[in-house]
Amino acid sequence: MVFRELAKTFSILLPSEAPVGITVGVPNVVINIFNYPASAHSADALTFEMQVKNTGDMDVRAFIKLRDERLPPEQGIFYASEDLAVGQIGALRTKAYTMPNEDLPLRLDVGYFATTIPPETITDTQSVTIQLEIPTAITIRIPSPKVAPGETVNVSGQLTRTDNGTGLAEMNIEIWVDATLVSQTLTGTLGNYSTNISAPTTSGSYTITAKYTGAGGHAGSLAYMGVVVSGAELMETRKLFEGATLISAFLGGLAVYNDRPNEALLLAFTALGSGAISLFAVGESFLGLPSLRKK
Repeated sequence: MVFRELAKTFSILLPSEAPVGITVGVPNVVINIFNYPASAHSADALTFEMQVKNTGDMDVRAFIKLRDERLPPEQGIFYASEDLAVGQIGALRTKAYTMPNEDLPLRLDVGYFATTIPPETITDTQSVTIQLEIPTAITIRIPSPKVAPGETVNVSGQLTRTDNGTGLAEMNIEIWVDATLVSQTLTGTLGNYSTNISAPTTSGSYTITAKYTGAGGHAGSLAYMGVVVSGAELMETRKLFEGATLISAFLGGLAVYNDRPNEALLLAFTALGSGAISLFAVGESFLGLPSLRKK
């Protein structure tokens, strides 16, 4: 809704000017709605929605004055006026403001015009500050993209401002494995963070996420890294063949003791084979080869 300045003015009687026996109208205009963002990035285009209401008991010409308080009083002003009947609401949307590279303090004044001194009377005021939301970036590192089930994994990285690269200290970092929050930690003086988590116990591919939700005028940011957990079934295979190796070696020893060379030789080969498979299972679990993994 666009407002235009009207040519006519209103005469408002002061109590000292009122004829005897006549009730004098009392004008009043209040801020009904002032919508503004709590924070914004530098160079964002901002618009503001405002409503004023005539809560007095006479018709008035209401005005709205929105001012950038970083500037001198006569500068940075958005101004509009409208004639309002008793109980009427006037609404408007401002032109676009460009968010500066700093916090934006604003003052909204509303009131009415009168023919007496002062010609303009402020009846309601609201001061707000739109915080500069500084963009951030976060990194994530883990020692290896392939881990064993339940293995302790160190997750580390750094949180910085993207405008100047400065590290952000004392900021809370969340570590997620897929949709599960598994750890929280605070950044150090240079924005670095480090925490240990346990890998899932089930084989598969997972996403580890470092998440900063934003605080103190800083925007949130995310970083991702994939990890493969493998070897759950292979550890079972390893244990099975380790047992077979020990049993075969024990029986082979008994066969030698009892002077049964053929049986001892067979059991020795069995022990060697079981041991080789056990060792292969250990290596395969970390190399990620599919040869022994259950489908």
